[in-house]
Amino acid sequence: MAEKDPDQFRELDAAVLHVGTNNISDADNSDKVCEEIKHTIQSIKSANSDVKIIVSSVLPRKNDRLVNDMIEKTNTSLQTMCEESGHFFLNNSNTFIHQGLVDASLYRDNIHLNAKGGKTLGTSLRSALNNVLGIQQSPPLADTTGC
Repeated sequence: MAEKDPDQFRELDAAVLHVGTNNISDADNSDKVCEEIKHTIQSIKSANSDVKIIVSSVLPRKNDRLVNDMIEKTNTSLQTMCEESGHFFLNNSNTFIHQGLVDASLYRDNIHLNAKGGKTLGTSLRSALNNVLGIQQSPPLADTTGC
């Protein structure tokens, strides 16, 4: 992507890479997914060495234990890669898994997020961006209209 059009990355302060379960099912193993992400990061960094990278972990699937085992291995590899290379790893497991179970209220089916799940992921991504960029997020303004 960055190799084809490096101009799109020159003005960025941060980039979020979110790995999906299609990446997991298309790969032979978690190391291949991690290598693909490393290559993507290298491409982005070659266009803009100052951009901060956030790698957002793969979200679990609602009812697929085998895929979730692969997701967990992939996320562990991605987290290690981020720690070794100085990138920010956003661990979505803390938000999408409670007491060892995937929070079904965030999914419209076994794979895709519903509106609540999308908002939850968006809030996590915004928080990660604010953290990486050093932006203090203001609390929401109180509703003074009486509504």
